[in-house]
Amino acid sequence: MVKRLSSVILVGILLGFPVSLFSEGITLEQVIQEVCTKSDSAKMMKESIVRSDAMVRENWAAVYPKLSFATNTNYSSPFKKEESGSALTIPDSTPLTWGGLQGMIGGFATPKASTTYNGALSLSQPIFTFGKVGTAIKVAATYNKSVQSAHVRNVQTLQLTALDMFYRTMLALESAHIAEKTLSRKNELYEYINGNFKLGSGVKAQLLMARADAFSQSAITIAAKRDAESAKMYLNSFLGRPLTDAWTIDTSRIPESLQKNVLSVSDTTIQNTIEKRCDVQSLRLMAESSRGGAKIYQAMKYPSIYGNGSLGYTQIDSKGLMARKGAFDWSAGVSLNLLIFDGFQNSSKAAQLLSDARKLEIAEGGIKKAAEIEIRSAVSECGAADSSLAASQEMYSAAHEAFDLTNSNYKQGSGSLTDLQRVDEQLQLSEFTLLNTRYRQVRSRAALLVALGKDIVKINEEEQ
Repeated sequence: MVKRLSSVILVGILLGFPVSLFSEGITLEQVIQEVCTKSDSAKMMKESIVRSDAMVRENWAAVYPKLSFATNTNYSSPFKKEESGSALTIPDSTPLTWGGLQGMIGGFATPKASTTYNGALSLSQPIFTFGKVGTAIKVAATYNKSVQSAHVRNVQTLQLTALDMFYRTMLALESAHIAEKTLSRKNELYEYINGNFKLGSGVKAQLLMARADAFSQSAITIAAKRDAESAKMYLNSFLGRPLTDAWTIDTSRIPESLQKNVLSVSDTTIQNTIEKRCDVQSLRLMAESSRGGAKIYQAMKYPSIYGNGSLGYTQIDSKGLMARKGAFDWSAGVSLNLLIFDGFQNSSKAAQLLSDARKLEIAEGGIKKAAEIEIRSAVSECGAADSSLAASQEMYSAAHEAFDLTNSNYKQGSGSLTDLQRVDEQLQLSEFTLLNTRYRQVRSRAALLVALGKDIVKINEEEQ
């Protein structure tokens, strides 16, 4: 029976859970670094910065001169050519007669085939726009700062998500390990009862109960191993690694910032922290950007002065009087553009942007209140997590001692199998509880750091 049970477990392990003998250890800090620099989420967040930088360059383009070049070649010809008008030039030695004059008039009246070549280099430079261009540059720069602040906040939130993924994977792996230890205890108990039963002592009902319990735990163990492998694949996907990448969880190196005792936070510290949080600053800068955009549309009623110039070349090849030798020409001047009436379009757009700015300022107040609640709750959670960890450690010690005592009494013949199974379940539950409370304590520190607008770990900018 024991061999059959062991074979079931071994087959499940071999089929479903290959183990690398040379897998690397992966730490919490390493997971956070990889998630914030190499994951798809980090790459998508980085694109918002790239787009914002491009917007700043786009607005700066209004300051620089616009240089363009255009060229074209046109050929034109009448549907029917007339030979009588082909001679358009009169030699200098030929006296001007009535017939010659008629030939010249015929040259004017009869269309001739011609080829025209044009080329022009044009330059336009804004001289004075009543602040429209300068304001646009400031608005773009402010918007860029807002996006960068939002990015910093998103990275902090992503760090907390990476921590959750790390510990969820760790809990899945440890749960499988606990299930294995529990199965080992149940197999040991079954072997003990089976050995006594073969020697003529013991009750068959207890043997059957122990066997059923061991089979049940075997199925639980295989399911736990399956869940552990799934958790590893999910974490690999989140890290941007191949799904089958092999590694082991290393919980021995937890960042120092997550191991410190949490002191009370004063009201003044909370208010100062909220004002400096990146999400609050992002909303404030976004509102400022919207107000700047409104100023641009309000300034559209003022004229814009531009300097312009061009250098061109024209040549016409024709048998008619329109023939022209190739020649360069140039022009330079100043132009003034003034919009007299636009149907209230620009004023309406300015009003929309001012409305957006006011909404963002209202949202900023709501974010500040939510941030204060988040900080105060995070401080309280740290204290609760510490208490839960201390209680779970006591529970585990008591459950472990109770199991050892009950197991010893049962083997000495003074305990019942039901009591032993009950304390075994309590021991398994206390192990799970201890794991969860340790995770809760670490996460409470991490959540507090993020609530205070701080990084859990410092991200290497070179890898971003």
